[in-house]
Amino acid sequence: MSRKLITLWLLTLAAGILTAADTPKDSFPGVTGRNLHGKDVEFPKALGTAKHNVLIVAFTRKQQALVDTWLPELISLCATNKDVNCYELPTIKKMNRLMKWVIYRGMRSGIKETSARSRTITLHIDKGPFKAQLGIKTEKDIFVFLTDNKGKIRWRTQGTFSPGKFRSLKARLIAPEKKE
Repeated sequence: MSRKLITLWLLTLAAGILTAADTPKDSFPGVTGRNLHGKDVEFPKALGTAKHNVLIVAFTRKQQALVDTWLPELISLCATNKDVNCYELPTIKKMNRLMKWVIYRGMRSGIKETSARSRTITLHIDKGPFKAQLGIKTEKDIFVFLTDNKGKIRWRTQGTFSPGKFRSLKARLIAPEKKE
């Protein structure tokens, strides 16, 4: 094979890899986190208990105020619809055990309610591939995903709660699945 042909082939291969990495997938990534009871939780396996799951992904402590804009309506939705579960997913880079312990202690001290401790699952992960799979370009905002019980993403939005976003979410809950 000529050098030009090999170079062209390598550039084509590299372009395909970059394109695939920049394209969000239609499923929530397989990740493991720990809830505030100290239990390891594996996604999307953990989603098997409900037909629909709302996953709120946040990256900084300050974003809890944005997450809190969603929680009253989502908690009410989950309370009246047993087919819907809600999870808060603080997403933090990998770190040593001592730093994880400090973070968990701080979060546990601020969250006393049993249901809130169950739904808050901290992900200590390599954020690059996680964000790429979800199509997340910035950590300056929160992201809300609706998935089925296998992790297939059915709806997504970014940012603070609004009545329009919530109506859109609820519409996806009752919309029939599209056959592909």
